[in-house]
Amino acid sequence: MTYALNVYCGERQMATVTYDPVDDRFGLDYHPTWLSDSKSFPMSPALALAKPGGAYPPGAVRRFVENLLPEGRALDIASSMYQISKNNVFALIRALGRETAGALSFRPADGERDSTRDGPPPREVTREELRERIAERRRVPFQVWDNKVRLSIPGFQDKLPLYLDAQGKMFLVEPPLASTHIVKPEPLDERLEHLVVNEHYCMALAARMSLPVAPVQIFRLPEPLLVITRFDRSIQGAFVQRRHIVDACQALDLSVSRQVRAKFRHG
Repeated sequence: MTYALNVYCGERQMATVTYDPVDDRFGLDYHPTWLSDSKSFPMSPALALAKPGGAYPPGAVRRFVENLLPEGRALDIASSMYQISKNNVFALIRALGRETAGALSFRPADGERDSTRDGPPPREVTREELRERIAERRRVPFQVWDNKVRLSIPGFQDKLPLYLDAQGKMFLVEPPLASTHIVKPEPLDERLEHLVVNEHYCMALAARMSLPVAPVQIFRLPEPLLVITRFDRSIQGAFVQRRHIVDACQALDLSVSRQVRAKFRHG
């Protein structure tokens, strides 16, 4: 039996990803309406709109998808909570892929298409609640809120995607609504003390040097919390538009084990 997920770029169906568990093989087919659009673009350089020689390089689809998943402790948490093996990349992206880094959304092929009317209203997260959750991270993983894993962003640090409004209030969101910021508390590892301040300093210094970096700020709870504006989102009034991106591993068709995390705009 072959399983399938529809891949949306924003609210347009871009492609279908398939998985054959018997042969442990991923497949990818772009949607006809996506292919017929002169402004369409591929998911990554390795996954061209026209399959080279009639097929993608072996493992290319799996490597692309695997690079969308969280890493380290965050992946352990998702695997444990959803009772999915960390090697089962297809099942993990099915569980976590509704809002990935960038614009792509992975949805069951037999499910109904989301619309802005379907999602529940965003749930506010107060600074006091954030402070309490940060304090109890060793008991309750920071990525789990309301009995749901809220992270599908690559990287090893504790982080949480949130929507911030003009007044600085923070909200958990459900697709099709999108987050606008990522918040990162101090790491649990004492060897990484003051990482929030260091990361803020480096990002602010890069900005002063006119390098294209994401805006950052520090919230005091009173514990420091790094708040990063997502560069893969564009806020247009009350509407949040997702931007398609690929990281260096995806651009070069490399395994996630290579740990290259420079981000490139693509498409």
